[in-house]
Amino acid sequence: MLLAALCGLVSCGNNKFRTEIDGKKTDIFTLYDGGPLTVEITNFGARVVSMTAPDRNGVQENVVLGHDNIEDYITPKGDRFYGACVGPVANRIGKATFTVDGKEYHTPENDNGNTLHGGFKGLDMVVWDVLSVSDNSLTLAYLHPDGQEGYPGNLKIKITYTVKKNTLLIDYIAKTDAPTPVSIAYHPFFNLKGQDSDTILGHVMQIFADRYEPVDSLLIPLGHFSPVEGTPYDFREPKVIDQLIYDNNWVINKGTPSGTEILCAVYEPEEGRRLEVWSDQPGLQVYSGKNALVLEAQQHPDAVNNPEVFGDIVLRPNQAYTQHTEFRFSTVK
Repeated sequence: MLLAALCGLVSCGNNKFRTEIDGKKTDIFTLYDGGPLTVEITNFGARVVSMTAPDRNGVQENVVLGHDNIEDYITPKGDRFYGACVGPVANRIGKATFTVDGKEYHTPENDNGNTLHGGFKGLDMVVWDVLSVSDNSLTLAYLHPDGQEGYPGNLKIKITYTVKKNTLLIDYIAKTDAPTPVSIAYHPFFNLKGQDSDTILGHVMQIFADRYEPVDSLLIPLGHFSPVEGTPYDFREPKVIDQLIYDNNWVINKGTPSGTEILCAVYEPEEGRRLEVWSDQPGLQVYSGKNALVLEAQQHPDAVNNPEVFGDIVLRPNQAYTQHTEFRFSTVK
């Protein structure tokens, strides 16, 4: 009823995004404040469907990969995580097992014996409740129930997406009634030449990190940080992406533990679009696919199994998990 009432007040989506899953209605919402950036979001998976930004000549183009209908998200033929909110623990949990306060928990083995992005039914595969929507802002909520995919505690999560001129802002807050690991992330697939471009090679990237996390053959961190100097992971100065080898987490040079700071900048020289990722998170996962670059602000992967090195991500009932992340667009002449 709430979604129907909201759609009576604002311009909601088209029929290709309207269906019902587990008794909850889905739709798509357009966020725009009169500036250069337009963002479309569906409440299935709290995912960004499109992000349209101008090039140096003012030509608008969608710069994230996605689908034009809900069915391709429900039963994906390719990557499941296009534009989604992932969690409750983003990235990987080694051996799909973790311990909290002496009790061992088991999560789904959906990635070579490990857990990836929450499991089979992560935050990307559920319908979120629409709490509020305006021309440039959308707030969604989801209750991740105790025991779902093996995680303890009833976890109440709220996300607010806001478009302000050339920037998409994402704010998260979560609370639990029992200790549980929490590390939520937005999972965008960027191509600054547009979603129809067949490669991200030639993009120029800078990552504000002196260290990264080496991983094993299954992409589980080895348990330490390594310097980027002298490795292919050195993007401290802007560098052309000329190989598709990256699926790692960089350790951001944070000036303050909780401040919002720049994590990376990406520039596409042919059309002139530039993107900066700002966040209060300590890590940036970068995945270089053939035609897209995934940039996820997050806590460190497998931190729940190595809190001494990667930080404690267990949320307790007297605490609140928060995150603030921004995607700022501009052009270079």
